[in-house]
Amino acid sequence: MATDIDKRRFIDVCREIELTMGRLYRRLAAAHAHDHVIAEMWSKTAREEDAHAAQYRLGAPLLDAMLAAPRFDLAEGLRLLGEAEDILSRVDREPPGIIEALEMAVALERAFARFHMPNAFFFFEESHRRLAEAMMDADNKHVEQLERTLREYEAKKG
Repeated sequence: MATDIDKRRFIDVCREIELTMGRLYRRLAAAHAHDHVIAEMWSKTAREEDAHAAQYRLGAPLLDAMLAAPRFDLAEGLRLLGEAEDILSRVDREPPGIIEALEMAVALERAFARFHMPNAFFFFEESHRRLAEAMMDADNKHVEQLERTLREYEAKKG
């Protein structure tokens, strides 16, 4: 069983992943500022990631009482955080085009979904898990938005 220190560190890593994704989406918004629709979608997605990070930070005392233990080990979370930071660095050096960025975002969101609160932790009670799912519901919506936008831009290209 994870110690409270392990659990808090894992929560911090999950929060850092959300913050890093928010930074990534803000960089993509700046890179694609010439396309108002796509830039606004990136900005909206960045705000959603920031909100998820805030849920981890502001809810920390409540989370301690709700979360029994992480489902994954800390090394896996740190590996994914490193991957997100590497991608952010690559985007800073050479921003991808819109379609490539959308493909990347969809793939990242799918990979990182394991580290969203309802998936990343065991909960003391089922009601706690349902609350976490409700808090993270926007993630499902922004993945759907990313996929829908990708299809639209691919159709325009093709």
